Amino acid sequence: MSRRHSARFQIAMVMLAGLLTSSRAWAEIPSVAVGTGLTLTAKADRITTPDGGSIYFWGFSSGSGRPQYPGPTLKVTEGAAVSITVSNQLPAQFNQRVSLAVGGLSGVVATCAAPPCVQGPMTMEAGQGGAVTYTFTASRPGTFLYNSASRPDLQVEMG
Repeated sequence: MSRRHSARFQIAMVMLAGLLTSSRAWAEIPSVAVGTGLTLTAKADRITTPDGGSIYFWGFSSGSGRPQYPGPTLKVTEGAAVSITVSNQLPAQFNQRVSLAVGGLSGVVATCAAPPCVQGPMTMEAGQGGAVTYTFTASRPGTFLYNSASRPDLQVEMG
């Protein structure tokens, strides 16, 4: 075998070994809420950075635990009537409202679940300690981005 063919053979074997030993790639966020009656709680926390530092952020939690960045993955079945309650547990000193906007979905109805709630420019918003329930029918399959539509100039920066 020539030196050139030997080098190609070695590269092919290394690639084959990598394919045989590699694990499946996983792009899903670890915290998953499945079903039709879901709760997202807006909270403040810190994210640890690779250099050992941390960054203060606001995020959603799908339960009583810490918020995460990006937010929890929500899984619903096509055709299901879905209800997502957004609870605002951000620190009172920031006086921030939160809401839920899901790009690409229509027919979302927002109702105040626990005052204080106010009608914002895009949808109903939960004030400090409040909660808003958003209901819709999962009319088509897909992957959709959700975020708070309240004060996007600040909240996008905060996470």
